[in-house]
Amino acid sequence: MSSTAPLPPARQIVPMRHLPGPPAGYGRPPSGVEYILIWICVAFVAVAGAFAGWQFWHTDRIFSGVRVAGVPVGGETRASALLMLHRELTPYPLAPVYLELGPGSTEGGGAAGAAVRRWALGADLLAPEADLEGAVKLAYHVGRQGGLFERIFSQWRAFNGRKTVWPEVVVSEGVVRQAVGNAAAEVRRPSRPAIQIGELSLPAQPGLDVDVAATAHEILAQVASGQSGTVPLQTYSTAPPESAAAEPSQGSAGAGPSASSGGPGFSGGLTPPEPVVLRHEPSGTAFALDSAQLRKIMPGGDPGFLNEEALRFVVEGWANQVSFPAQDARLRFDDATSSLTVLQQSRAGQRLNVDLTIEAVRRALTTDQRTGTLPIISIPPAVDSSRLGELGIRELVASGTSYFSGSSATRVYNIEVAAEKLVGVVVPPGGVFSFNSAIEAVSGANGFEDSAIIWYVFNLSDPTREPGRGGWLV
Repeated sequence: MSSTAPLPPARQIVPMRHLPGPPAGYGRPPSGVEYILIWICVAFVAVAGAFAGWQFWHTDRIFSGVRVAGVPVGGETRASALLMLHRELTPYPLAPVYLELGPGSTEGGGAAGAAVRRWALGADLLAPEADLEGAVKLAYHVGRQGGLFERIFSQWRAFNGRKTVWPEVVVSEGVVRQAVGNAAAEVRRPSRPAIQIGELSLPAQPGLDVDVAATAHEILAQVASGQSGTVPLQTYSTAPPESAAAEPSQGSAGAGPSASSGGPGFSGGLTPPEPVVLRHEPSGTAFALDSAQLRKIMPGGDPGFLNEEALRFVVEGWANQVSFPAQDARLRFDDATSSLTVLQQSRAGQRLNVDLTIEAVRRALTTDQRTGTLPIISIPPAVDSSRLGELGIRELVASGTSYFSGSSATRVYNIEVAAEKLVGVVVPPGGVFSFNSAIEAVSGANGFEDSAIIWYVFNLSDPTREPGRGGWLV
């Protein structure tokens, strides 16, 4: 026996033929044009994502591919790039400059001019100082200046290795003058008067001297160009002294004209005073007081009464030209091998003793030769890289670590810049360490950026923070 129970209305079985079919076109494969549009959208999203990721990753980094003087710094932060450049470019590989004295001509005549003479002026001699911090700043701004397309193009060129930044290189004029003076000492030739020995007559011979200032100027210009090159040694002939027989007639014949032509500007119608020349023989550096300067220094024509203020002003100007400080060596100690690594070579400095120079001028004014010695004093470095054994550095005494997580990016950067300036600093026996002297000026020109600084105004218990250059260092 069987029976069929009716289904509730919600459970009615509907035949398939009565179900609504899919809309027309459902399940149709995309057309070729639609495929192209889809892939264009996917590619655009991928490129935009990659570009955004590229920009985000380089937010505080130098764009990839940038080089500084041939050293790749792309992908580095400014502080890490600066540390890398100090390791790779200290001492700075200066393009060699050659000083040359050519053959023949009146300048190099005689034995001195028989062949070309050359002196190589390399980095070890000129001790160049490269502005690595400025170069890092320029490298960081590659791809960050101009409009959007200009920035993208600059980043693309850098990525292909076609963007190199060259640091500004500075060489002390005093060091250059000393190098030129060393070469000048080899080529100088004194003049010789005519000599009569019986029936044998030896003609007068002009001398040969070097224009140290002009040659140094040419070398500095060549160094500033950043290219290797040859600079001619600027020389000139010096007139031979007159023979003893000719001196009386020459003096009597020229007494009247010289007195009348030189009288104006000097009391009593006296002839202009002869120039005074002071020379430092080891370096060949020389300075002269011409007639115009001597009129101001010796207004009455009496060497016993000098204008001390005018003379000191001139001599201090000389001192500024030839004086430069000594450079201490910077060292790194390897605790594993107990050895020292020289990060920066030492260099002796020099200074002009102003008081002794004034006394030398006084003495020269009272002599007929009108010459004297230029008292340039050598200044040895306190930390000499050639005498490391005398420092007694044999072990690592102590070390420390500081953490500053959670700090702003500018604060971290300023701390890294300041810490880099302390790398390798050696405090000599009996010396005093100065933090301010080591990091120098806290300024944008010295590599620091604006960050929060603490101002103590009136109430020391209520400090306030304000933005300022070199935040968290001062």
